[in-house]
Amino acid sequence: MAATSNQAAYVTLFANAVATNATVLSDATQAGTVVLTTGNVAAQAALVTDAHIDAAIAGMFNAFIRFTTA
Repeated sequence: MAATSNQAAYVTLFANAVATNATVLSDATQAGTVVLTTGNVAAQAALVTDAHIDAAIAGMFNAFIRFTTA
């Protein structure tokens, strides 16, 4: 496995991709009724389901793959 410092870049990449997903954002803000603040972001993040995180990553999967053309 790669060094921890290399993994940190991927954690940031996946976290940003998931955070832009509409379903994930809807979970975290309870359908837009709760504003995310520094004080409540951890509690609101706990409302996001694993299934929605998985779907967000799957939906963006092709963005993570770099294809080169000949």
